[in-house]
Amino acid sequence: WCANGGDLLLCDSCSNAFCKKCIKRNLGRSKLSEIEEVETWDCLACQPRQVWKQRSMYHSVWLYQKNMMATEQANIAPADQDDIKPRKKLRTKKVLDQMRWKSAGEDGSQ
Repeated sequence: WCANGGDLLLCDSCSNAFCKKCIKRNLGRSKLSEIEEVETWDCLACQPRQVWKQRSMYHSVWLYQKNMMATEQANIAPADQDDIKPRKKLRTKKVLDQMRWKSAGEDGSQ
């Protein structure tokens, strides 16, 4: 993800490499430990099943935001739209991080 190098985990099936910091940040401490303990590891591109849970959470948040914005727009009369200040978009990454830490039971420290 970061392309900065560092302490890398190499895929046994292709030439991809992922830094441990990114794996820990994006998938959690337990996934990093799991990867380090196995003898052979296929990366997230070779075995995408490893990130299905995170992808489904992201998709759920995205759909929620999309539906909320559509509902909000539908409830606004055309004449009232000029008086509305633009709202800040929800921070998807922050929402996903909170969901990931709660589901993993971790404290969120890196």
